[in-house]
Amino acid sequence: MDCILKDINKRRSTSKSNVNCCVYGCNAVMKKNPELLYHRFPTVDQTMLYTDAFGNKVRVKRRVLWVKNIKMGKPVRSHTRVCSRHFTEEDYITPNECKK
Repeated sequence: MDCILKDINKRRSTSKSNVNCCVYGCNAVMKKNPELLYHRFPTVDQTMLYTDAFGNKVRVKRRVLWVKNIKMGKPVRSHTRVCSRHFTEEDYITPNECKK
């Protein structure tokens, strides 16, 4: 994961965009918090297997889960981002080995 973060921070250091987190009450801005990751929402058609409260595996749309968990009151747009403060290590799906 560390080598992925190094690559992202290297690319981000040249960025002039003013990306901010969409979660209510979060004040993370890429220019002021370059150590954070800013994640795009999944596309509308992306699905995943989700285990519900009863232990049943259900195929759900990932974007719907994100919106529900974040409790967004506005529509998701192409520039909408969520910062890494709102994720745990277990939330990330990373490759087994970083490319060198």
